[in-house]
Amino acid sequence: MNRLKRIYKDTAIILLNTIVVFVILNLVVGAVYFIRDRYETRSKGKQSTFFNDDGSPVDDGSRSRYQLKWFDYNATKEVTPGFASEVLDDFYALGQKGFIYQPWVQFSEAPFAGKHLSIDIDDRGIPLRRTANPPTEGAKPVIDIFVLGGSTTFCYDVADEHTWPSYLSSVLNDKAKSEGLNLQVNVSNYGRGYYDTSQEMGLIVDLWKNGARPTLVLFMDGVNWGPQEDIPAFTGEVERAVSDAQHANVAVAAQHLKGFLKDWIPVVRLVLSLKNQRPESDAAEQAVMGEFTAGQRDHVFQVLERFKQNREIIKDVTRRYGVETIMFIQPDAIYNYPASLYRLPLPSSFLQNRNERELFHEQMSQSPEIVYLGPLLDDYGAYQGRKAIIDDVHYSPAFNKFLAERVASYIDLRKIVGRSTDHPSVSTGAKRKLSHDEKFRF
Repeated sequence: MNRLKRIYKDTAIILLNTIVVFVILNLVVGAVYFIRDRYETRSKGKQSTFFNDDGSPVDDGSRSRYQLKWFDYNATKEVTPGFASEVLDDFYALGQKGFIYQPWVQFSEAPFAGKHLSIDIDDRGIPLRRTANPPTEGAKPVIDIFVLGGSTTFCYDVADEHTWPSYLSSVLNDKAKSEGLNLQVNVSNYGRGYYDTSQEMGLIVDLWKNGARPTLVLFMDGVNWGPQEDIPAFTGEVERAVSDAQHANVAVAAQHLKGFLKDWIPVVRLVLSLKNQRPESDAAEQAVMGEFTAGQRDHVFQVLERFKQNREIIKDVTRRYGVETIMFIQPDAIYNYPASLYRLPLPSSFLQNRNERELFHEQMSQSPEIVYLGPLLDDYGAYQGRKAIIDDVHYSPAFNKFLAERVASYIDLRKIVGRSTDHPSVSTGAKRKLSHDEKFRF
C-alpha cells in the first residue's frame, strides 16, 4: 500500500509539474505571438515595401504559405507593387473562405467580392469568375463564349482585368470592330482550381442542362491531369464531409476543437508554424529528371486515354446542343518552363514529372482533334529569360494577354456570327441556391 501511495504521489507531482510547465510555456509563446501580431497589425498599414528584391512577397500576415513560397513579383512588373499586393490580399481572403460544394462536380471557388477579384453567380446559380467584358451596346447580336479549364484559366494571383478570358474578350471585340462586324462578344470564365477534363465535362453538361446556350465553348487543358483513379481532387475530404453530415453533432464538436487547438493554444500554433515552414531536403531541391519508368509510361497513356474519351463525349453532347467547341492543350510550366526563371530550386517531384509531360505533349501535338499550344512559352521568349509564370504554374498578366491573342487567332467570328441552336434555353431544374456557410477547407 505504501508503495502504491509513493507511485501515486510521484505521478501526481510529475503530472502537476508537467501542467505547470505547459501553462508557463503557453504563456511565454502566447506573449511572443501577442507582441508579433500587434506589431504586424500596426505595421501593415505603414508597409512601404510589398516585395523583396527577389520578387517574394513581404509577409504582412495576409499571405498564404503558397504565396510566400512561389509568388514572384519580378514576373509581373507591368503592374505596380501596391496593385500586386492588393491582388494577393484578395486571393488570401478567398483562400480563407475555402471551397463551396457544387453539385455534380463536387466543389468550386466561393462567391467573392474583393478589390481586384470577383466571383459572381450566373443566372443559373453557378459560380464564375468575373470577366472584363465591354458594356452592352444597343441591340447588337451577342456571341456568348464560355471558357472552361483549371486554375490557369481561373487565373490565380492576377486581377479580373488581367485574366486571359478578359483579354480574349477585349481582343475579339476589337477584332469584330476592325472586320466591320455588327456584333459583341461576351466571355464567361468557368475556370476552376484543380479541375481536369473529367470535371469540366461534368460542368459543361450541367450548364447545358440548366439552360445555358453559348455560341462557342473553349477548353484550355493540359496542366491538371487529375488523380490516377480519374476522380475529382479532394474526393477523400468530401467523403469525410458526407460522413460528418450524418453525425452532425460529433462533426461540429470536432471542428470547434480543431479550431480551438489551432487558434487558441500558442504551443499548438507554434508547432503548426514550424511544420509549415519545414524546408525540403537538399536532395529534393538538387534532384534532376530521373529515368522514365514503365509505371510513368502507363500513367501517361491512361491520362491520354482520359483526355481522348472526355473529348469525344464532349463533342457528342456538343452536337446534341448545336454548340461549337475548340479544345486547346495549354502551355504548361511543368513541361517546358526554364527552371532558372523560378526564385527557388524546383522540388524533385516537379522535375521528375517533366518526363511524363514530355511524352504527353509529344502525343498531344500529333492529335488533329485539338489545338496544340505547348510551345507558347518558348514563343513568348521564356528561353530568352522572359518570365511568364508568376508562381509555380500560373500565368502572368502579360502572358495571359499573349495567350489570349493566340487563342483569338483560332476563332473565326464571321463563321460563327448568326449561329443558333435548335435547343431552346430551358432548364431541367430550378435555379441553384448556394449555401455560403458550408465550405471545405482543403
